[in-house]
Amino acid sequence: MTIIAPDESPNTDGIHIGRSSEITIIDSTISTGDDCVSLGGGSQNVTIRRVTCGPGH
Repeated sequence: MTIIAPDESPNTDGIHIGRSSEITIIDSTISTGDDCVSLGGGSQNVTIRRVTCGPGH
């Protein structure tokens, strides 16, 4: 999966996970101006592997 947003754009999380379980994100490129992946409350058993992230954080 590839997600792209302008790096100067505020509040452009690539993926936001909230109140979810058994989530897997693999082999992805996420280029956003904010969080590449953000985890909200109530999330559990989240696996993230081989993700290229930037220029955000």
